Amino acid sequence: MSKSKIIIGYWNIKGRGEILRHLCEFLSIPYENKLYIDPAQWFKKDKPALKSDFPNLPYILDGDKVITESEACAMYLIHKSNRLDLLGSNMDEMIHITQLRGVLTDLHNNLNKVAFNKEGDFTELAKGIEKTCVPKLFLLSKHLGDREWLIGKITYPDFLFFRTLGLLSMNGNWLEKFPNLDLFLQRFKDLPAIKAYLASDRNLKIPIMPSFMVHPKFKH
Repeated sequence: MSKSKIIIGYWNIKGRGEILRHLCEFLSIPYENKLYIDPAQWFKKDKPALKSDFPNLPYILDGDKVITESEACAMYLIHKSNRLDLLGSNMDEMIHITQLRGVLTDLHNNLNKVAFNKEGDFTELAKGIEKTCVPKLFLLSKHLGDREWLIGKITYPDFLFFRTLGLLSMNGNWLEKFPNLDLFLQRFKDLPAIKAYLASDRNLKIPIMPSFMVHPKFKH
């Protein structure tokens, strides 16, 4: 492995690792993927050997540095690339971004509660999305308005929002009521770095979520 590349370690799914890949692509950080297919490789070998007080997936290895936990990994990439503007350029923006991160985390967690009901009837599960996710989408759609990005310029929450909107768009017509969110989704895909990534072989042909744990509608 090239010493000039960071390593992103994660399960053989997109999941939480995909945001880190999107950030690397957007920030022009060279990286390689360490994908775990056999749980024993992680739990019995690499996890005990990982030089971290909190070994977990995803992780980032950058030379002697070991970073774990999704948010910490994302923050490391942003700081490494000296793009602190993605976290806000002043106190008001930083507070705004922190607020959005909370709302977007709630939205994604609500969607996960539906997706991980692997044996439920999807018609019934969709009612869960309607009840717990759509109200958040109304708020976020109103907040976005006719702006391109959530705070008016691209920041870290836009990466989080893209993740959740992408999953929703593949599992129902949830964005039909929110044309500005549909436009946001396409706008993010059309970012030059993201567009190149999606068209490349770096865009891994792996499930978004673990197929043995989620409803068939979410096994893309």
